[in-house]
Amino acid sequence: MTGICGWFLAFLFFLGAECTCRCLVSLWFAFGAAAAFVLAALGRQIEEQLLMFVLASLAAFLLIRPLAFLGNFLKNLKTGDFPAKTKKKVGGHGAEAGYK
Repeated sequence: MTGICGWFLAFLFFLGAECTCRCLVSLWFAFGAAAAFVLAALGRQIEEQLLMFVLASLAAFLLIRPLAFLGNFLKNLKTGDFPAKTKKKVGGHGAEAGYK
């Protein structure tokens, strides 16, 4: 029973951290905690739960990160808002350094 509550609290913690930070890192761990919670509810051993946590977090990383980059790329493509690359001279100030 303790493992079930622990994984559920971990899921809530990581989800709350993701809602606060919005950096996608906590979301990976929230997926892992949810998967480990399911195994804990099924009565599996703690080793299996930890392995599932790691594997589900890794799978979420491999799936979510590329989708986030693709989403940002498509948004920038639609709006035409791409960051401009500027060359800056070292040691200069203002317009001398290449700032516009």
